[in-house]
Amino acid sequence: MHRVLLVENDARHATYLSGALQQHGFLVERTDCMKRGLRLLQDADVRDMLLVEWPLPDGDGLRIVSEARGFTSSKTAWVAVLTTMQDVDFKVDALAAGADDVLSKRVDIRELVAKMRAAARVRTAPVALAFGPIRVDPAQARVWVDDREVSISRGQLKLLLYLVTRRPRVITRSELAAALKGTHHDTHSKPIDVEVSRLRKRLGLCGHELIRTVRGVGYALDPKPKLRRRRK
Repeated sequence: MHRVLLVENDARHATYLSGALQQHGFLVERTDCMKRGLRLLQDADVRDMLLVEWPLPDGDGLRIVSEARGFTSSKTAWVAVLTTMQDVDFKVDALAAGADDVLSKRVDIRELVAKMRAAARVRTAPVALAFGPIRVDPAQARVWVDDREVSISRGQLKLLLYLVTRRPRVITRSELAAALKGTHHDTHSKPIDVEVSRLRKRLGLCGHELIRTVRGVGYALDPKPKLRRRRK
């Protein structure tokens, strides 16, 4: 599930866009001003896409576009500016600031979704990922811990990738359920706990406690994993 940050001052338009995008499987977070938009980008949550209205009531929306590239959470995000401006010079400035596209605020939701999905396909082209002793190759569906290959299921790979790409943030059970199943489940969903337990055991074969449980909240990858005690 792709995470989208929508910075839109028009409450009615923001409600329409967020609702429509959620129906198409996107996880949307909303804010209505530049100041809060920048503050949200400074946290550790990865945003796959950024939709920014221009202009915004408290500043130039292009500032968010340019600064987004400097934050870890949005460095590789697909960024689009939503505006009523049709001036070519403005579009050139927006693209130069770091936007990937400049769209009319009246853009058909089908076109917007199609562009976002196309961008997602490009940006999710598999690359090797690493975190601590873990290395993941999504292209080949292979996982290593301390250079020792670990065999895991497709579902466990998807779970691990979700944790790795959002490290070191704690991921709630409901978010994991939505990401893995496409629908929201109870925050104490047993299937999620079972899947995490199975993945933990597979990774633990290499002698590390890599997945940390945060009681009452969810799970996170431990940047300094403890050595797993071997049974006698």
